[in-house]
Amino acid sequence: ALTAQQMHEEDNRNGLFVTQGSGKSGWVAYGDGDFFSMKNDENAMKTMLALDQSRNQIHTCYTDGQTDAVEGSSTKDPRKNRARLKLHLDRILQLMPRVP
Repeated sequence: ALTAQQMHEEDNRNGLFVTQGSGKSGWVAYGDGDFFSMKNDENAMKTMLALDQSRNQIHTCYTDGQTDAVEGSSTKDPRKNRARLKLHLDRILQLMPRVP
């Protein structure tokens, strides 16, 4: 019987077919040690683009209080939690450089 760890390692090595939430065409995603390999280029670029878009949406919520452009966004006014949102945004900006 395969353990969860063995399945995890196999999926990382062989990749998994994934799609965006919108259901558009899919691609193979590799993980862990293969994330930065050449075979994972498409997935890495899509991941960085998604992170960049998320960071920009968070920044817009923080600076403008605009949530209506964010799919699935809360109706709560983000300015009420401005200090907490700024903390999260600062952490995201530290961890992720801007994607060219």
